[in-house]
Amino acid sequence: MGELLEVVDEKDNAVDIQDREIVHSSRLWHRLAHVLLYNQNGELLLQMRAPNKKVYPNKWDCSCSEHLKPNEAYDVAAKRGLEEELGIREIDLKEVLYCRGDYGDEGNVISKVFVCKTDKTPTSIDTEEVYMYKFFTESGIKRMLADNEDAFATWAAEQLKWKLGLPNKLELL
Repeated sequence: MGELLEVVDEKDNAVDIQDREIVHSSRLWHRLAHVLLYNQNGELLLQMRAPNKKVYPNKWDCSCSEHLKPNEAYDVAAKRGLEEELGIREIDLKEVLYCRGDYGDEGNVISKVFVCKTDKTPTSIDTEEVYMYKFFTESGIKRMLADNEDAFATWAAEQLKWKLGLPNKLELL
């Protein structure tokens, strides 16, 4: 059996635990935590997903996106993801969004998005998860979304549009 995920209902109440593959293929509601990490210049770190990823390979993503383990809190998963994927530890996060969305291949997801501002940069990259990372201005991200939204993982595009005040498909909780 692979990675286990907590299945939730549309209101984020836990109802079951299933294998990740079953959750995705059956489009069951499950949880993700996302981080938008800004540097001191106000630029946002985006990561490009590794080419071997099953879902959205070589697509731009939030600074970090992490499935929650069963019974794990959103903020704990967010911090775990930052450490595992980018080697960033001991960071203060602020929750800015609680939403649900249909993210295509990723299925139906309930998400919490956290932001942080720090002078910390990645110290180690998990190459199974991340191909590269880059800091972008918000105006640069707006241009990227307008020019080629398909360059982003669906959840990242929708959450970034929300953060930038653009029309999006997220349902706020």
